[in-house]
Amino acid sequence: MDYPIFLEGEEVGRIRGQWEGGRIEWQAGCPFAEGWIYRLYLQKQDGGEGVYLGVMLPEGKRFVLKKETDKKKLGTLWERDDLQGVILRSRPGEPQQQPEQKELPQPRLGCLPFSVSDLEPVTERENFVDTVFAACGGKKVQWEGIDYYLAPGKPGEMLGPAAFFCLLTWIPWMESGWWVLCVGEDGQPFVLRE
Repeated sequence: MDYPIFLEGEEVGRIRGQWEGGRIEWQAGCPFAEGWIYRLYLQKQDGGEGVYLGVMLPEGKRFVLKKETDKKKLGTLWERDDLQGVILRSRPGEPQQQPEQKELPQPRLGCLPFSVSDLEPVTERENFVDTVFAACGGKKVQWEGIDYYLAPGKPGEMLGPAAFFCLLTWIPWMESGWWVLCVGEDGQPFVLRE
C-alpha cells in the first residue's frame, strides 16, 4: 500500500503500509518545516471518512511517522485503494486543525425518490405502522405526501414488519437491504409503485 501525502493541496510525501499479521506497519515522510507540528490523517481521496495516524516527528531534514495500527482502528478504510495522507499542521499552542470533510451526495435506494440521508428512525408510535417499524429498528421519511417506512433485513431472515407481508417491497442495499412500505395521505398502506 502506497499513498500520496498532501499539505494544503500539494503533494509533499508518501505513506506506505505493510501487513504484519493482523496489523499494518505505516511509514511516512515529508520535508521538515521549522516551528510546525504535523499531524498525519489518512482518508479517502474524496474527503470522506478517515483516521488519525499520529504526530510526525523530525528526523534529519524530514518529518517522519512510524506507526502500527490494527484492522479495527481503520474500519473499512483498509479495504480501499483510493486513500491519501493529509497533513494537518499547527503552531505549538494553537488548536489542532480538523480534516476537511466534503459533503458527498448520498446514493438513492433503488427506485426510491429520496437518498439514504433523508431517512430518520421511527421513534414515535402514533399508529400501528409506526409501532411495527419502530420495534424492528425501522426508518421513515415523508416524501411528496407519502410516508415511506423502511425496515432493515435480508430475505430468509425473520421479517420484522411481518404484519404487512403482502405489501412489502424488497430493495437490496450493500450486503443486506430494506423492506419498504408506503402509506398514503389517507393513512392506508400500499405497495411501492416503481
